[in-house]
Amino acid sequence: MSESSNEQQALIRQLERTVASMREALEDKAFEAQKMLQGAEADAAGEMAQLRATAQALREELELQAAETQELVQAARQEAAAEIKELRTTVQSQRDEMDDMRARANEERQALERQQRDRIGELEATIQNLRDQLTEKQV
Repeated sequence: MSESSNEQQALIRQLERTVASMREALEDKAFEAQKMLQGAEADAAGEMAQLRATAQALREELELQAAETQELVQAARQEAAAEIKELRTTVQSQRDEMDDMRARANEERQALERQQRDRIGELEATIQNLRDQLTEKQV
């Protein structure tokens, strides 16, 4: 073998070592990239799980608030209905009392009218009696 053949062999070995070294560096970079990708995927999966948990918690809070609001509205409606019923009862009671007062006032008025008619009748009888007495005395 000649010197040029040795040089070529040395160059080939050098190139083979360079290729092996580059392949190893490339594999290391690929491994690092894969490791980073897996880490990013794990981080993303963790963040997605956290976001899902947050969304679920918010959804549950919203449902709870909706239920509480519904309960408050229902309670307000019931309270308003009870108040309306109470007011209607009060109004009816006052109407009944007014009707009773009117009836008593009417009865009292009628009694006063009867008393006045009776008194007028008595006075007319007294006047007639006095006229009769006057007429008798004049005759």
